[in-house]
Amino acid sequence: MVEYKEIHIGSHIKKIAEIKNLSVSRACTILKCSHQDILNMYIQKTLDSGILLIWSKLLDYNFFMFYHTHLQFYKPSASTAKLTTKEQSKNNKKYVFRKNYYCPEVIDWILDKLKNKELSVKDIIDNYHIPRTTIYRWRKKANKFSLTSEFKEK
Repeated sequence: MVEYKEIHIGSHIKKIAEIKNLSVSRACTILKCSHQDILNMYIQKTLDSGILLIWSKLLDYNFFMFYHTHLQFYKPSASTAKLTTKEQSKNNKKYVFRKNYYCPEVIDWILDKLKNKELSVKDIIDNYHIPRTTIYRWRKKANKFSLTSEFKEK
């Protein structure tokens, strides 16, 4: 289970490195640092974005995804924000249409929590600021998909 509220990037890097069987000596060569520096990175809560980019390339894994998912959960408007000048934002204050895009992993995670009764719809609305209609639309699509997959199996 991945925790998106409190991200400890070092532990995620260590876990993926173990899964991909990356030796510490190979990581030292690529990152141009000592064995102890690699072990220190594994216990750090945050890392410089340049180093994180190198880890992402080395392990062929997107570690920035943890932060993007955090934004989708806890500040959805920031994950889809567009840059505007001060004048543009003053002129566009009449109507604000905001469309949030949630990745399939986020949707599956939320639907799984609903299915297992770990969270209620109200909890999701309060904690993650996802509209009620969006949650019900996801549930409807998930139920529709599961019904069609059952017919295909028979």
